[in-house]
Amino acid sequence: MMTRDKIDFVILWVDDSDPEWRRQKMKYTPAATDDVSEKRYRDWENLQYFFRGVEQFAPWVHRVFLITYGHVPKWLNTRHLKLRIVKHADYMPAGCLPTFNSNPIELMLNRIEELSSRFVLFNDDMFLIKKTKPSDFFSHGLPCDSAGLNIHSISPAKMSVYASLQATWVINQYFDMKSAIFGNWSKWFAPCYGRHILKTLYLLPCRAFPEIQQTHLPYSYLKSTFDVVWKKEEQELLETCSHRFRTKLDYSHWTMRNWQIAAGKFWPRSFAFGRSFYLSDAKEMRACADYIRTQSGSVVCINDGAMTDEFFAECKTVINRELRRILPQKSAFEL
Repeated sequence: MMTRDKIDFVILWVDDSDPEWRRQKMKYTPAATDDVSEKRYRDWENLQYFFRGVEQFAPWVHRVFLITYGHVPKWLNTRHLKLRIVKHADYMPAGCLPTFNSNPIELMLNRIEELSSRFVLFNDDMFLIKKTKPSDFFSHGLPCDSAGLNIHSISPAKMSVYASLQATWVINQYFDMKSAIFGNWSKWFAPCYGRHILKTLYLLPCRAFPEIQQTHLPYSYLKSTFDVVWKKEEQELLETCSHRFRTKLDYSHWTMRNWQIAAGKFWPRSFAFGRSFYLSDAKEMRACADYIRTQSGSVVCINDGAMTDEFFAECKTVINRELRRILPQKSAFEL
């Protein structure tokens, strides 16, 4: 039975050293434009800190759903009462499998019957680093989020540009920007957004949504949002779910997130709730390490940037050291 009054966490994880997973992946040839970069799969060896963060900083969570190809970390206590291991094959159609693309995996989460009607989606590069409470993720029965207009300035070579454009295109088919914003004025211009309000004001004359600012942090979702968007955009979503590797034309869960905001089905939360770092140089690495050490926000996202193997090894050492500093004790999720 689906639990309606609890909050679940969902996290995706892949073990790129799993021989069977690698054998399956080698059977398919990606297109030249597909994103099959190593950073999509390589292991930072720090998933244990996600679970330690859950136990230490979100002990109120109902359950944690670990979504995997089928493998699990050797150190994971699979008998933990709050843990649910869900394989892709448990809820995704056989025709979409195997998949090496996180977008279909995320887009179909509403098919997991046991998953609560309210859940928070994490990637395996996101960590809780400070005490949280349920109202940080859901308030007044709605997902907590930060609404703001934006124009993407990242290089078009980045896949995130296209995911954001797709998500923006969808809401512009169904929502009038002015009506959406003025109908939920207090949510779009909540004082907790601070200076971010200025960009929204500047872009307010736009005829349609230019973009809703993406923060690349854990997102709170209503399962019903996925149901609605699937009914509206089933063919397009199924097309994405047929892509074994990530493509520029993929829909992502940002489509669901944008829908919630455009529909006013969210509650304002400060942009300072967490921070996302793109680790491409030593300066950003140090900034990320400082953010974790000082516990400057409630959550951090550690994006694997374009880096050499040597710099990746350095980043892994530095970042994991800081995670270990604030979360030194094993959790009950660990053997």
